[in-house]
Amino acid sequence: MKLKTFNPRNTIVGGKNILPSISFCAKNGMIKLSAGFVKERGFEAGMTVSLAQDEEKPENWYLRKDDQGFELRMSGSGSKRVKNPSLCFSSKDIASKVIRSSTLPNSLANTVTMNLDTDPITIEGVEYFEIATKTAK
Repeated sequence: MKLKTFNPRNTIVGGKNILPSISFCAKNGMIKLSAGFVKERGFEAGMTVSLAQDEEKPENWYLRKDDQGFELRMSGSGSKRVKNPSLCFSSKDIASKVIRSSTLPNSLANTVTMNLDTDPITIEGVEYFEIATKTAK
């Protein structure tokens, strides 16, 4: 027997997916960190982040806090901000590059959501959160 456990970390709760994830929209450049990631890692509006791509394995992308990065702002409006406190920033260039490097066929790739690891890895003394591009949907 092989059991699969369902809990708030891997299940849609109340119509909202609270898994730590990141979404990319090629059309408007919106890059959004899910409420699950924001809450678990303590990210707040006003913090700055950047994305990094592994030049040797270009399908691998990472998120990091970065004083020189993009400023995060609240996503949504009104009650959405209270119920689903996700954060976002905009960059059409980055959104398009990440989507193109994902495993999805190009015809499906306008808006893509990918899992975002909440356990950082350290590379050259800097903490990065891995973007699981293979989970693109």
